Formats: sequence, C-alpha cells, structure tokens
Amino acid sequence: MSGNVHINRRRHKYSERELMRLARRKKKAAFIRRIGRDRLINARRAFYLICLLLLLIVGGVFFSQGLKKKSPSGDIVKYEHYVSNDMKHKADLALTVTPSPTPTPLPDVSGIDITLIESRYEPEADVSGLERINFDKLGNPADIEYLKGLTKNGHVLEIIKGTAFADGVLIVNKTFPLPADYIPAGTYLGDLSDVEYSAYAVNNEAYEAYLKMKEDAEAEGLDIHIASAYRSYHAQSDTYAMYERRDGTAGADTYSSRPGHSEHQTGLCFDLNSVSDEFADTPEGKWIDENCWKYGYCVRFPKGKDEYTGYKYESWHLRYVGTELAKKLYNNGDWISLEEFFGLPSEYPQ
Repeated sequence: MSGNVHINRRRHKYSERELMRLARRKKKAAFIRRIGRDRLINARRAFYLICLLLLLIVGGVFFSQGLKKKSPSGDIVKYEHYVSNDMKHKADLALTVTPSPTPTPLPDVSGIDITLIESRYEPEADVSGLERINFDKLGNPADIEYLKGLTKNGHVLEIIKGTAFADGVLIVNKTFPLPADYIPAGTYLGDLSDVEYSAYAVNNEAYEAYLKMKEDAEAEGLDIHIASAYRSYHAQSDTYAMYERRDGTAGADTYSSRPGHSEHQTGLCFDLNSVSDEFADTPEGKWIDENCWKYGYCVRFPKGKDEYTGYKYESWHLRYVGTELAKKLYNNGDWISLEEFFGLPSEYPQ
C-alpha cells in the first residue's frame, strides 16, 4: 500500500507538503465562492426590499392624491371629519366639495351640557368656510364629538357630542339619535331625572304655545289634548320592544322609533287625542293640520313623506319648531318634512 502511494506521488511529483497546500487552496477557494454566493443573495434581497419600499412610497402618493379629487367646477374635494374616540383625530370620511380653507381646529366641547342647548331656528346661519357633508361617509353620528358642515340643501348641520342641530334646530330621526342619558331641561313639569313617561314634560315655550292652540281650538268647539309626550330612553326602549314583538323589526320601524331615535325624548313633541289614523279625518285632526303651524308646530311625519322621514303618516304627532320654520314646513297646506327642508337623511345605520 505504501509502495503504491509512493509511486502515485512520484508520478505526479507532489510531496506531502504540496498535497496539503493544494487541499488548503481548494478549501479556501470553496470558502471564497460560498461567501460570494451569500453576498450575491444578500444583494438581491436588498434590491428587492428597496424596490418594494419604492412601490409603497409611490402607491402612497397616488393614494393620497386619490383622496383629493376634483369636482367639475375644479374645487378640491376634501374628506375631513372629526370623530370622538378619545383621540379627537381627523378621519377621511365626511366632508366633500368645497372651495373653503381647512376647517378650524376642533373646539373643546367637554364642558357642554347638551341638555341645556336650546333648539332655535336660525334662518340666516353663517355658512362661510363650511364644507358640504357626504352623508354616505358620515358613519354613526352618535360617535362624533364635533362636526360642522353643510347639507345638500345648503343648511348648516352641527353635531355636538353626538347630537345634531340643523340651523339651530334639534334633529332626531333614524340617522341622528340622542344620547341615552339625554334629559331635556326647562320643561313644564320641571326636573325629569326620575321621570319615564309624562304628558306634561314638554318644553316650557312649546307648552305655552300648546295652551294657546288648545284655547283657540276650544273657541271653535274642538277638543284637543295631549295623550303622550315625554318618554325617556328606557321608556322608549320598552315601547319599541313591545311593537317589535308584535309586528317584527321591519314592521315596527315604520311607525315606532328605536330607543335614542324618538322625538318623544326631546320634550319638544307630543301625540294628540286618539293617537290613531282616524284622527286625520276628525274635525280636530283637520283643524290641527291647517292651523298648528301658527303656533310653531309642524306635522312631523306628513302624508306621503315616508321616503324622507322613514315613518308613515302620523297626523297626531306634532313637533315644536317655532312659528318661522313651521310656516315654511306648512308650505301653504302641502306639508314638507324636516328632512326635505334641511336636506337630511333618516335611515338607521347598517
């Protein structure tokens, strides 16, 4: 065996030391090649990562430009909307076409007692610097800390701590709810903290107007009286649940409000006499339809306006809005709803 090795070495003329040197060279060359491959792989990975970052940057630029579309008139379309999630940040949601500057900073509404804010119609509301509201992107108004913008009809909608006012008028419908703890102040009955139902818990100004209306109706031999007025959030919850069990959700939604969405919680409305469809054909019902606006009341859910209000015709349900607005809603005998007048939706959030 040693002879063969010796012959092999002689044939190639390699000594033991040279063979060891050659082995080391081969190992070194293999090591260098492996390092080269690793470096190439790492370089490729870095290249791919840089390309991905560039794509993300370019995509972000195009996305941000997409949020600033232009209307046919050339005005920039902005989506700025204040919401309350304890951070008071802007979300890309609610406001649309406007040539106006950026809205003023979010005011501090933490100290506002919403129960003390009066519902007062402002026919000449200041619209300068306001943007149009896109109700499709509004979300749930109950979550909004503060928002002020224009409706499609050009009226000012202001949402304060989840409660909506259109030109100063408190709005409660399927879109715009009241907080569960909303208790109206300044009612004829006084403090309503422990009151669930009451026919006398009506705003003082509204109740005085009702008494005048009742007196004038009596002078014509008519009898009108309040059958139902204030209901708390919890009382409305029980009322709606009763109708829902009887007629199902879809049926109940056509004539009864879900808790938080009922005007009966405002202290600004009431139901008269029989609270039934028959009331419209009675002498009292006809007189109310023709004259209630003179006392600052509107028929809240007019005939044939279901698509706007979300509710069927209720001739007995009156809402106090003041004489100036009531006259406009009366519309020479062709009643229009608050939703039509102000350009507001009335649909429950999906």
